[in-house]
Amino acid sequence: MTGSRPRRGVDGAFTILGIGPDALAEVVAIDSLTRSRYVDEPSDVDHHKRTFELLQGMPLSQEDSRDDRTSSVRSMSERIQWRKSSHSGGDATQCVEVAGRRHMIAKRDSKDPLGPVLAFSAGEWAVSLGDVKRGRYDA
Repeated sequence: MTGSRPRRGVDGAFTILGIGPDALAEVVAIDSLTRSRYVDEPSDVDHHKRTFELLQGMPLSQEDSRDDRTSSVRSMSERIQWRKSSHSGGDATQCVEVAGRRHMIAKRDSKDPLGPVLAFSAGEWAVSLGDVKRGRYDA
């Protein structure tokens, strides 16, 4: 087909944006763990619209959703740069590392980098930080 090109799968969270007063133009903002980009080719926008419609009809069970999130965190954990908290204890008993992108933040015990990872959406992370700042978890 003239003008067509191979399409890769959807590789991250995406948002379809209507531009202008009557949304005469549409752009797709795509965020993945390694990059962010925008596409505006009508065929690409249509591809993401169809993907969105398919996803709406395929809700995950609670267990499948948890498994999917766990898999995403493990994958993210292997590919991103972890940062140690500047407030980690000097005695190395309370060391926390964080990593993430716009849509997911992960936290782990730096003494156990292969151990469990807590994953937060950006909103959950903001609430958690607010609780820490207010002393909710102080002993």
